[in-house]
Amino acid sequence: MRRRPVRPRPNRNRPTFRRPPQHPRAARALKLLRRANHMMETGHFIEASNIYLELARRAEDRSIPRSPQLYLQAGRALSLAGEIDNAVTRLRKGLQLMLDYQQGQRFQFAIQRVVQDLQRQGFENHANELEEEFSESIKELPKSQDSTQTEHPPLPPSCPDCGAVVRPDELEWINSTQAYCDYCGSVLEGR
Repeated sequence: MRRRPVRPRPNRNRPTFRRPPQHPRAARALKLLRRANHMMETGHFIEASNIYLELARRAEDRSIPRSPQLYLQAGRALSLAGEIDNAVTRLRKGLQLMLDYQQGQRFQFAIQRVVQDLQRQGFENHANELEEEFSESIKELPKSQDSTQTEHPPLPPSCPDCGAVVRPDELEWINSTQAYCDYCGSVLEGR
């Protein structure tokens, strides 16, 4: 007579987050996002950019609010590959979509990061061009309140679902210990 394996009992003191079942389209997008993030890590910037761009266009067609980040990643990949004109086009598109989707706080972080990244790579003219282009939009946004930001526990360095780099200051926090991944929307747990 076979014995059934003993299943561990869930910890009843800690609330569990159960992910809803994924639509096949979402599962495919997550797989592509993991692949693009891996391509970035291994220095295959053009291939990564193509995947990010494909995902960004699909997300934009469906009005998914994470599409701007995908355009920004496509632009970042192209800038790392040295294709600065195409990179600026993608970066501009991502920044404009953030404004269109009324993601003001994310926009403030994103424009700073984009400008700094371009300057660090030696593309001063392009960084200044984007900064000037969006200067009016920056002025119209409410100032971020750095002094009142809540302390959050450390998050994993990358998203366990899609592999994207986690930047805690740019995330949308659910509560004091959980935040959404900017790229795939997974819930990230603080440690």
